[in-house]
Amino acid sequence: MHNKTALVLGGGGARGYAHIGVIEALEEAGIKPDMIVGTSIGAIVGAGYASGLTVGEMKSVAGSITVKKFVELMDVSLSSQGLIRGKGVSDFLKQTIKKETFEELNIPFYTVSTNILTGEKVVINHGGLIKAVMASMSIPGLFTPIHYEDKILVDGTIVDILPIKVAVQNGATNIIAVDVSSNVDGVSTISKVYSRVRGALDKVDIAAIPTNFRGVLKRHKNAVYFTIKALELMNARKDTNPTSNVVILKPSVKDIKWYSFYKSEEGIMAGYDAAREMINK
Repeated sequence: MHNKTALVLGGGGARGYAHIGVIEALEEAGIKPDMIVGTSIGAIVGAGYASGLTVGEMKSVAGSITVKKFVELMDVSLSSQGLIRGKGVSDFLKQTIKKETFEELNIPFYTVSTNILTGEKVVINHGGLIKAVMASMSIPGLFTPIHYEDKILVDGTIVDILPIKVAVQNGATNIIAVDVSSNVDGVSTISKVYSRVRGALDKVDIAAIPTNFRGVLKRHKNAVYFTIKALELMNARKDTNPTSNVVILKPSVKDIKWYSFYKSEEGIMAGYDAAREMINK
């Protein structure tokens, strides 16, 4: 049986710049994955790499995201289910990745997202690439969820922040996983706050509100609902690492906030250092 090496790229917002540094160190050592599995920011970097972008190109894209650029990409909308419509990010990904389907990619690639209706993990590896990546990174309450087939998909980190199991299920024998997560601080506290907000919103009599505000209230109720559902799923999440040949890299990214997308150099360096250390061992 042919050994298959999988590169598993986890979620963690801007901390995921470390994935680029890991890829750079692996390439220097002559290690090329036979498959890539990504969730959230890991899906974005994974799709770029699988599509043939070089490390240099990925670094240059990462470096182009200044605070101003980040704000421009966040197209705030009054959508019923999220604050950000996602078109800005989607267009940016299309321009950057340039491959439209999974079938066109150089390396087999799998994205992970969450079906918010059922709480199930959804793995996609065929059809439209950008839509699947958008689904994998759509933080509930912030981004509008993605309608895909009969599902409503949001960020994959809710059910699987480091999808090692997906790699194993698809035949990987050796796994290099990059964990850039931080424990979600006080998830249960946030859940309680949101539940109270939801309770208060439910008690509001829509008929008593001026017509032009009714739509806004309905929209916020939906966004709050999606966020609560996501937080409940995160509370229930169990991290399971199958017993395969797994190396988990934990780049030193705790000083990078998930939204600090202008800190690409620090993130890339942290990933590079973590991978070099592993390779040297």
